[in-house]
Amino acid sequence: MAEPRYGLDGGGIHELTTNSAKYAWSDRQTGHMTIRIDYVDGLVIFEFRDDGRGYPEEMLRLEGHSVGWDLIQTITRDGLRGEVTIRNDEGVSTTIRFPAPF
Repeated sequence: MAEPRYGLDGGGIHELTTNSAKYAWSDRQTGHMTIRIDYVDGLVIFEFRDDGRGYPEEMLRLEGHSVGWDLIQTITRDGLRGEVTIRNDEGVSTTIRFPAPF
């Protein structure tokens, strides 16, 4: 029997969307978020994007820490057995790749 895994439930998605609302558009009235999920060669690829100001440089260097970022990393690494990458591309781009659970 396979070991149970936990993953990108409402908590992880909530963290990403809340961060966009709090930080990406603090100087704007509107913004846009996109969630895309693909299945490629046995991997699930979850991508979250917003059109805000992007990640601070210390986050891109993986030097910045926060409870939310630690949560996303823990869910990805320990729960999904995957990896997370972040970059700025006309806003935030967070990509989580993990083996399909089936």
